[in-house]
Amino acid sequence: MRRFTAMIIGVDDGTIAKCDGLEYEGKLWLVPQWYDVPAQGVTKPARLIRFDSLAHQGTPGSQYGVDYVVNYPIPKDLFDVRTPLKLIPGFECMEMPEIEFPLPKKKLS
Repeated sequence: MRRFTAMIIGVDDGTIAKCDGLEYEGKLWLVPQWYDVPAQGVTKPARLIRFDSLAHQGTPGSQYGVDYVVNYPIPKDLFDVRTPLKLIPGFECMEMPEIEFPLPKKKLS
């Protein structure tokens, strides 16, 4: 499973932002939020938003530090902490997938 960074455009206001991403089950996904489980020493994606079915391009070695640019605007509701109350046509999402990564070690100052 590969982690990367993507540049996205907000559908509501046209804002451009960076977002974490994963390659999972052969598909490309955005990860809007992570939740940490310190007792288990892991971090997990709260939601995955599939983007390889949307207009996008790979940008390895980009001057902006991103691996992909998603050229299709993403609705703000998909980035909210709460699960959207209704499905948003054209977007595939997974809530609380069974994926975990080790928490980064904290450095003492």
